[in-house]
Amino acid sequence: GYMRIRGFLGHVLREVDLFLMQGEAHAERIRDMGAPPDRVRVTGNLKFDSVLVPRTSEKLRRLLAPESRRGRPLFVAGSTAGGEEELILEAYRQIRQRVPAAGLVIAPRHPERFDIVPALVQAAGFACLRRSALEPGTWKGGEVVLLDTLGELAQVYPLADVVFVGGSLVPVGGHNILEPAVAGKPVIVGPYMHNFQEIADQFRAEGAHVEVRTSGDLAREVTSLLTDAVGRRRIGERGRALVEQNRGALGATVEALAGLVA
Repeated sequence: GYMRIRGFLGHVLREVDLFLMQGEAHAERIRDMGAPPDRVRVTGNLKFDSVLVPRTSEKLRRLLAPESRRGRPLFVAGSTAGGEEELILEAYRQIRQRVPAAGLVIAPRHPERFDIVPALVQAAGFACLRRSALEPGTWKGGEVVLLDTLGELAQVYPLADVVFVGGSLVPVGGHNILEPAVAGKPVIVGPYMHNFQEIADQFRAEGAHVEVRTSGDLAREVTSLLTDAVGRRRIGERGRALVEQNRGALGATVEALAGLVA
């Protein structure tokens, strides 16, 4: 869209000393918009440097760790959006036909959905347990756990066997897949990942995540991974390796900025 005012933007962009871009595609776009090519550098995506393996709290571990759930496999759907939970619940119904012991944790992206999702879970034929009211030993595995707390999703990812990152089965644009990836978990996304397109493209190129388009696809891929420990480990390790390989943007950014203030 900026190309429509490229003539004006060229004058503005020439006042900027340095453009530090996360990838070559972004660098090409800013050059096309009128940025002086000699001031454009690719330093990498800072998101790779900011993500760390989370430390799961002891309380969460007592609730959801493998030993707490008696070894039942765990499917986590994180950062879900409106219109998406119904698709996930339909997939879960199909998953349980093949893997009856599979458990599901749904974590809506927005807190205002905490009071909406329980009715969707019940309409799908499952009981809903709120994380805020969950006590050790009360989750039997057939119920769906609603993560109705803030700041815990990243801590849940290391406990999962398979992770779906939401906002991607509906046209929201997806959410950050690096948190489950750095935990070494196989990540599944839908087709709408334009908010994180460059990262999603890197993961696709390396076979480091799985992309689905429908609830049926989601059910099939989750079922396949839950019954294939080697496949889970392979995809999870690719994702974790990709995160580690792309670290360094922070150092490159600091180095580039130091040259401006020296």
